Amino acid sequence: WRVRPAVLGLMWLESFVWALPLLVLGAVVMSRPVAQPMAMADGTAALAQLPWQAKLTISIGAGLYEELVFRLVLITLIHLVIVDVLRLQSQAGYVVGAVVSAVLFALYHNVQHPGGGADMRLLAFYSIAGLYFAFLFAWRGFGIVVAAHAIYDAIVLLSVRSS
Repeated sequence: WRVRPAVLGLMWLESFVWALPLLVLGAVVMSRPVAQPMAMADGTAALAQLPWQAKLTISIGAGLYEELVFRLVLITLIHLVIVDVLRLQSQAGYVVGAVVSAVLFALYHNVQHPGGGADMRLLAFYSIAGLYFAFLFAWRGFGIVVAAHAIYDAIVLLSVRSS
């Protein structure tokens, strides 16, 4: 195989476009402008103190790690069990895998409300984002979903300013 720079460039552009709906979703669900991102909403204000290089590294690492665990491994494993072991339809494997991975993805993140209990807005955001990433993984593949996730995280974390 050969690396084609034009294809890679188009994949990055596509991933950037796929990251935009999450920024809008975060603004709508959290009832705050995109400039006040999810990173501040879920209690990670300490990230604001980090240099931009660290924020970028965290964004890339989180995009890769979370998509590897929650989409590539988890959805694939659930699909394997449902389709190959239980002999159900392939679509059922993807749907169950998407829902389970989205719920676990949401619970993996800090959804604690400052006053105690779960912050339902954060839980909703991460659940919807998990379903969105699952759809993107099934439709466009692992590379696109990793890049879209990393780009989203980078936009959010790089926009966080220390006070």
